[in-house]
Formats: sequence, structure tokens, C-alpha cells
Amino acid sequence: MRVPRLGKEKVKEKVAGVKKKHRWRPGTVALREIRRFQKSTELLIPRSPFLRLMREVINEVKEGPNSLRVQVGAVGALQEAAEAYLVVCLKIPICALSTPNVSLSCHETFIWLRDCEAETKTQGNILKQT
Repeated sequence: MRVPRLGKEKVKEKVAGVKKKHRWRPGTVALREIRRFQKSTELLIPRSPFLRLMREVINEVKEGPNSLRVQVGAVGALQEAAEAYLVVCLKIPICALSTPNVSLSCHETFIWLRDCEAETKTQGNILKQT
């Protein structure tokens, strides 16, 4: 009577009694998060760190006893504009998902920055026309 041989994985499962945790394929979770953020309308950068950064920049520009004050609506508008600019700039490296590279090369980064500047200029021209 022959006893069927089990593979190494099955032997380990039977001995340890613990199943392996499920893992998604690389890129699946990233694409799911992209879809989720594209559906939502809330701001991606938290308000308090953005406000801290904005105050730091204002203090560098305007030093002295008469520091600038910023209204709440202006902070919101600046945050919206900053996030819109970042979204335009970060759309270009999405093509890196299809390549097996982990990081962008120096040449790809320069191309990305050039395309980002061109994209923001064309969007600015579209806004001026309307």
C-alpha cells in the first residue's frame, strides 16, 4: 500500500497548523487606492501639516514684527491649488507601474519634470481662455 507524497508546502501546513496569510499581487493595492482617491473629493494632505508648512514659508518671506495673517478661505484655496499641482505632476510616473523598475532613473526624472512644467503651462493657458 502506497502512501501519497505531500508537497513541501502541505507538509509545512500540516506540521505547523498555520495557513499562509493572503498577499495581493504587486500593484493591485496601489491601483485600488488610486481608484478610491479618484472617487473621493476630500483633501489628501492633512490641514495641520500644510498650515505649519505655509506658516514656515511665510515667516521666511516676511520677517519682522509685522508677520502676515492668512484667512481660513485663503488657506483652503492654497491647499486646493497645491494638491491640484501635485496631482498634475504625479500623473506622469504612473507609466512606471508597467515597467519592472523599482525607481525612476535620473533621465526619467528630468523628462518627468519637463513634462510636468509643460502640463501646468497648458492648464494655465486653458484657465486664462475661459
